[in-house]
Amino acid sequence: MRVSLAQIDISCEKEKNVEKALSFIERSEEIGCDVCVLPELFATGLDVSKAERIDGYTVEKIRKSAKKGVIFSFIEAEGENLYNTAVIIDEGKVIGRYRKVHLFKPIDEELYFNAGCEPLIFDLKGYRSSIVICYDIRFPEFITTLSLNGVLIIFVVANFPKPRLDHWITLLKARAIENQIFVVACNRVGKDEKNEFFGHSLVVNPSGEIIAEGGEDEELLSPQKSEIFGIRESKISDYTEIDLEEVKEARKACFYLEDRRKECYDRL
Repeated sequence: MRVSLAQIDISCEKEKNVEKALSFIERSEEIGCDVCVLPELFATGLDVSKAERIDGYTVEKIRKSAKKGVIFSFIEAEGENLYNTAVIIDEGKVIGRYRKVHLFKPIDEELYFNAGCEPLIFDLKGYRSSIVICYDIRFPEFITTLSLNGVLIIFVVANFPKPRLDHWITLLKARAIENQIFVVACNRVGKDEKNEFFGHSLVVNPSGEIIAEGGEDEELLSPQKSEIFGIRESKISDYTEIDLEEVKEARKACFYLEDRRKECYDRL
């Protein structure tokens, strides 16, 4: 699977943000990527006044425009409830929806959003995958449960702010190493009224090695940083697909999760 991460800033104008995202998605498709990952709440940030239904402007615009896979989150309105909802689109169809399970109290997410309680597993281009949102990555048992259910790639959409860059990198590498899976994580850049965001979107392989890392500017990156699009100079070269043989290879000597002894942990 060829992936790209559209590491973008988020303005206060929903339509402008969506059009920018579509330009990154189009470029991703031009260079042969199978899926483009956008940051958390890429169209609105935390502006809950711009919430919409699953069949509203943002999802429908992306669904009708994208020819391949796209992963993102938006503020979903269902009745009187609001959710931070991730959507997986492939070839013009919504193939999955995940509502953020762990809400981040330091920015009062629990005051605006309802928490989800349904993990999502989906097949994308033949790969068993899952999606989590930002704060979710701090809960290793959540990611491990997904891995124990056959997930080999975890996608992450995030608005991870400064000064927690060390946390971001450490958490993503740890989740990859613990579960011997790929972690594909897209973070935003820029500023809002309260925070500055550092970017550094990452692709981490099952051995915990970073095979792609963004900077702090807007860019489109693929697993070997072969395609940079936006503020940095554009260039094209060969790039590596996510190869699930690496998962098999990492687990060949020792598959850590097989050695879990839950019956002992439950004695406490």
